[in-house]
Amino acid sequence: MILQTKEGLCKKCYSCIRGCPVKAIKVQNEQAYVIQENCIVCGNCIKLCSQDAKEVEKGFSFEQAMKKNKTLVALLAPSFVSYYREFHPLQVVSALRKLGFNYVYEVAYGAEIIIDSYKEFIIKAKTLEKKTYLSSPCPAIVNLISKFYPELIENLVPIVSPMMAIGRLIKEKIDNATIIFIGPCVAKKSEIKDEKGIIDAVYTFKEIDEEFLKRDINPKRKSFSDFDGYFPRIGRAFSLSGGLIRTAAIGTDILDSDIMVIDGKDEVMSFLHSLKNGHVFPKFVDILFCKGCIDGPIMKDKGTLYERAERVRRYIKDYYFQGEYEEKFLPQSGLGRKFSKKDRLLFVEPKEEEIKSILDEMKSYNGGENLNCGACGYDNCYEKAKAVIMGLAEIEMCLPYLLNKISVSNINLLNDYKIIQQELYKDKDFNFILGKTHKMREIWEQIEKVAPTCTTVLIRGESGTGKEMIATLLHQKSQRKDRPMITVNCTTLTEHLLESELFGHVKGAFTGALENKKGLLEVAHNGTIFLDEIGDMPINLQTKLLRVLQNGEIRPLGSNEVKKIDVRVIAATNRNLEQLIDEGKFREDLYYRLNVFSIHLPPLRERKEDLPYFLHHLIEVNSKKIGKKIISYEKEIIKYLKAYNWPGNIRELANVVERAVILSQGEELKLKDFPIHIQNVTPTIDVLVSNKNLWEQRDEQLAFFEKNLIKKYLKQTLGNVKKAAELAGIPRPTFHNMMKKYNLKREDIML
Repeated sequence: MILQTKEGLCKKCYSCIRGCPVKAIKVQNEQAYVIQENCIVCGNCIKLCSQDAKEVEKGFSFEQAMKKNKTLVALLAPSFVSYYREFHPLQVVSALRKLGFNYVYEVAYGAEIIIDSYKEFIIKAKTLEKKTYLSSPCPAIVNLISKFYPELIENLVPIVSPMMAIGRLIKEKIDNATIIFIGPCVAKKSEIKDEKGIIDAVYTFKEIDEEFLKRDINPKRKSFSDFDGYFPRIGRAFSLSGGLIRTAAIGTDILDSDIMVIDGKDEVMSFLHSLKNGHVFPKFVDILFCKGCIDGPIMKDKGTLYERAERVRRYIKDYYFQGEYEEKFLPQSGLGRKFSKKDRLLFVEPKEEEIKSILDEMKSYNGGENLNCGACGYDNCYEKAKAVIMGLAEIEMCLPYLLNKISVSNINLLNDYKIIQQELYKDKDFNFILGKTHKMREIWEQIEKVAPTCTTVLIRGESGTGKEMIATLLHQKSQRKDRPMITVNCTTLTEHLLESELFGHVKGAFTGALENKKGLLEVAHNGTIFLDEIGDMPINLQTKLLRVLQNGEIRPLGSNEVKKIDVRVIAATNRNLEQLIDEGKFREDLYYRLNVFSIHLPPLRERKEDLPYFLHHLIEVNSKKIGKKIISYEKEIIKYLKAYNWPGNIRELANVVERAVILSQGEELKLKDFPIHIQNVTPTIDVLVSNKNLWEQRDEQLAFFEKNLIKKYLKQTLGNVKKAAELAGIPRPTFHNMMKKYNLKREDIML
């Protein structure tokens, strides 16, 4: 069993099922087990499991090998320079010798041994053969084809991998040798079982690390030690994507489909499917399950793929000095190998009525078979249902199924929760403030993240942007929501009164202090205090507030006693604090204490996309409040609202809409219901707002422009029609007719 699940560690994320190309996973008792017979040992489940619930079969111990008095030989994969990135390559060699290895060879030596044979196959494929040859160094590919695509076995190039090539050579050269391959590939553990007697064990880099740790061997503390044997160079490129082609010094043209490089799970599965069905016809394919050996499952925490590749490239270029030059030899046993079909478990295809039965059970919760929430790891509910029938999956793996099941069993609790939430938020309309723009969605995400913490928050924005409502939302979403939130406006009180309000005082502290009084900071203990307009706080009080933020301490006026408090501070300002610091009006150290987490609310003029949403919402709210039934508004109102600059921001908009609702008549809100300063703005003209032709568009835009001009003339002449006509340069009757045409009244203009 090369790969297996550690009992009890699986946390039901099912990432192993999602990542397994052949779905060789069986879920039983909420644990995801590997189906050994179907596993191709690609190692994807190791790479994806965040719980380290998948473990790799261990090789024999070094102690056993040394007791047998055998010669230990290490074969080091070229990707080792990417894994041991903090060490010099030759320090790693030295550490392996300290571990007990008598010889350390580069597997890149084996790559250069086999490359001439591969060149011959590539030439043969391009000139003579009418079949597709697939490279065979990757054992995961060999396993995949041998188990799931047996019809493609004859396409595999019958040449051993670099590991086996150098392994055969060393067995012939060194008597009594025990050879251990060291690399990133878990599938190599299965390859040595296909050709027994050559490689005695496979250790991953991670397993070698464990051996280093046992013996307190730190490569960083080791001197340099040379590799043994032949000095490879370009063979080290074998670990990269397309490494075989690189080693053979054969270039690939993006337009040439005769020689291809296919790597990575998704590309491999797609290509083999196409090759099996006769949809592609390349001559030679260098095919790897990973993006090169540097992408093996053991390499997942060793920098980006690009960084790993770059380290290998540098290693190739720099050579690194080695021992005496040795001539390149080939093993006398040759480089050939054979492939055969491997058995796997076959499952009886479920009947449609059986699948439908499972789907019916899930459908009552998730709404259909074509969902793909990704929770269970299968492509869709149909495939999941088949897996349930075949005994590979459990219906409880379905996330929508479980969520709805919980929802049904806890319906009363959910209803109670909703009632509580409504009570908490009924006086604060947060959706109104947040709107729908991308910027406000980002602010909402910030609120969601910081609200549950005790972090100090500084809310910045112009007056009327909703800073107090955001502060309330932060409190309601915090773990202090059951404790009080105290609001203090730093601009409404004198310095002395503000100090007394915040910190409290004792009897006799000043004239009129007839009894002890708790300050608002103490009242807010275990809760939240919201300091609005913090930029206007007197400089002397800023010092005392700094002590609260630093030490959680207050001292009431007239008292020598220091009290400990636990209070979350949320502050807001419409001032430029950085400028106030430069002017000496705001303490820099207090600024940094307050500015731990800053939320900036944009002015309404920068989020005018929200105006239609705001208008609809405010009409609905104020209609209920005032007792009117307004169900629509004139389309041109939005143009005027967007043209206005809104210096008072959302607060001004709310007041304007409330006034318009009060003045409205009937069920439609009209532009004339809005204040004159909004009616008198010049809206921008929208072009191609409908599918109307040029003449219809022209007439609409001219009428819109003409109406606004008439209104401006009336406004300029304080409603005097005669003077307005003179100003416009047209006869009074004509001007009067135009007023009728656009339903304009002088009294409306002057409101």
